[in-house]
Amino acid sequence: MKKAFRNQKRYDYALEAFEQALSRDPNYLEAYQEKGMTLFELERYDYALEAFEEALHLNPDHAALLIAKGQTLHALKRYKDALAAFEQTIHLDPNLASAYISRDRVLEQLGISREAQEELARWLAQTRQELADSQKQVAGLESQLQQVDQKLTKQQKRSKELESLLVQTRMQKDEALEQLGLSIKAQEELVSRLENVQQQLATEQKRTKQFEVELQEVRKPPMARQKDKISYTVPLVVEKLRVIHTFTGHRRLVYGLAISPDGQILVSASWDQTIKVWDLSTGKEVRTLTGHKDGVWDIAISPDGQTLASASGDKTIKVWGI
Repeated sequence: MKKAFRNQKRYDYALEAFEQALSRDPNYLEAYQEKGMTLFELERYDYALEAFEEALHLNPDHAALLIAKGQTLHALKRYKDALAAFEQTIHLDPNLASAYISRDRVLEQLGISREAQEELARWLAQTRQELADSQKQVAGLESQLQQVDQKLTKQQKRSKELESLLVQTRMQKDEALEQLGLSIKAQEELVSRLENVQQQLATEQKRTKQFEVELQEVRKPPMARQKDKISYTVPLVVEKLRVIHTFTGHRRLVYGLAISPDGQILVSASWDQTIKVWDLSTGKEVRTLTGHKDGVWDIAISPDGQTLASASGDKTIKVWGI
């Protein structure tokens, strides 16, 4: 009966019927919708908008109500709000042709042609692709940085060992010359050995400097590296190592590693908010520890190998029993 009054353009009766229905049932969505349509036909747009918004409060994902709201906003010349309503409708139902038509009318009012829309869409697609490429490049640089860090750590350890060996050799030489009265031939052999150690140390120190230069280069932003690029390449000597195991399972970058004192267990911390425990003898995953709400940045194993501590970007430190 209420729709019949509106269809017969007996608007006053229709509005009165809708008000009575809503007084009996404030959640009567269809009554709000029909009331809004009646007010829209009477060009009482502000009141029509209130009715549509009351209906959308009951069902925010009602596509027909969103279109009606957008058309009312269009009539009120609130073009940007109308555009938002039509975009929301298209998001809910991409196949609703009337939403696209209404949106195009609003865009014409805003002075945005279809060609401009297509150009904007192409620009957005290009920007997204450039962002994806940049993220991929950053991930590659992070991986390269980790590799260089590992090489530098090994090289620094090797340099310290050689320095210790050099000090030990010098002490042996001094003791031999002062206390044992070594022959000239023995002294020459000891001097030769000392010179060899010094040469090895110089070579390792050179390698260490090369790794430090490479690390500094990797840490530079991509644009800065291109600007600072020089015309020569420093030769890099890398020792050939045999891969024993390759562990996979983390979904994001690995930020921390720790090995148990007995050398049987490897523990890894990742940005994927997990900690994984691996068997070094078999290369298999033993268990996965979860509980952090952000990436795990660092881990440490107790001297007895029974306890594990982890630090996370969620501002917590957790202690685990292995």
